[in-house]
Amino acid sequence: PLETWVYGACRAYRLGYLKRLGLSNCNADEVRRAAIIAQKAGLPIVANQIQFSLLTAKSPKLQETIAECKRRNIKIIAYSTLGQGLLAKPDLTREKAEKLRIFRITKVTWNQVQPLRHKIREISSRYPGYDMSHVCLAWARQKDTIPLVGVRKKEHLTSALKSLSLTLTDEEMHELDSLALPKHTFEKPRWRRSIFVIFISLLVFVYRLVEFFFQPHPDTMENGQTDDESLPLNNTTKREEVSKKQERVVLRADDFDRKVHVTSD
Repeated sequence: PLETWVYGACRAYRLGYLKRLGLSNCNADEVRRAAIIAQKAGLPIVANQIQFSLLTAKSPKLQETIAECKRRNIKIIAYSTLGQGLLAKPDLTREKAEKLRIFRITKVTWNQVQPLRHKIREISSRYPGYDMSHVCLAWARQKDTIPLVGVRKKEHLTSALKSLSLTLTDEEMHELDSLALPKHTFEKPRWRRSIFVIFISLLVFVYRLVEFFFQPHPDTMENGQTDDESLPLNNTTKREEVSKKQERVVLRADDFDRKVHVTSD
């Protein structure tokens, strides 16, 4: 369950392996459940990375998730803000659009997205030097999210940064909001999301099983020596440092386990 993963992340944070706690693709209910565990550990969840664009903005479950995150001061990191190009390429054809992964995931149709594409293109034409992608990124930023942009070339990064200098008017924001769609994966049947979670959990279980039966113990060297024994005999100071560090990690982990219990009540 989600609580187990959040508990593990909190434990890793206490041991110094993580700097911040964040979520990914969690809806409102999952955010609440995760926050309960983090709160018991005395730790804040700082971000939730979710699909957020003009294709998804009118989704009731997305709006509920955003409201829950705001209530808990959790920042939204928005991915697919450009709709994988569906909202940003002026010369995109229907044939190319239907091959996009997001086209299949959201179940949006070409006709449904046309009014939105036309409006984005129209607004971009009002700002010389800016294009459709800049409008989408500016819209997401003005919705108090952090757009997550994928870049493969230097020009992509330069273009994405340029959007920071574009500010849309309230009227333009309203125009875009009025044409936004409700095509979010949060709206899919719960059993589909459950199947995905079960599949990932099975992969992790199989990996751990293989690691347990076929991998040598991480503290054991090929010659049968432990990491500590493999240190030079004259390096007693280093041995003591390693031993003390291992003791501290164990003590911190045990102390954390006594303070936090995996429950969702």
